[in-house]
Amino acid sequence: MSSAAAATPPDASFEVSVHGGWAVVTVEGELDVYTAPRLEAYLAEALGLRTPPLVALEVSALRFCDSAGLNAFLRGWKRAQALGGRLVLVGPTGRLTSLLRITGLDQNLDILDEVPVDLSGER
Repeated sequence: MSSAAAATPPDASFEVSVHGGWAVVTVEGELDVYTAPRLEAYLAEALGLRTPPLVALEVSALRFCDSAGLNAFLRGWKRAQALGGRLVLVGPTGRLTSLLRITGLDQNLDILDEVPVDLSGER
């Protein structure tokens, strides 16, 4: 059996909840080409919960993120903007923060330490 056939897809978990009027999508584990489409499905659900959408993507438990994950963040942000809403990243840690800075996504995405507590996005 080849090593490619024996490889198992990375583990990731997602959850959508509501906190202070914000749809919170919590991501844990590894976000890559295998798991990014699942994130996009959860983001689509969260974007449909209210108009205009307010989505907080909680990523503090994300252990790994590649370009597919970054692309999912960007597509979600663009969809939120097109609907007149917001998508913010909450709690990125070291490596993800570096990736956001290196790719320039930190210039587009609002990055917060915690989920906003009111509908204006202020903490």
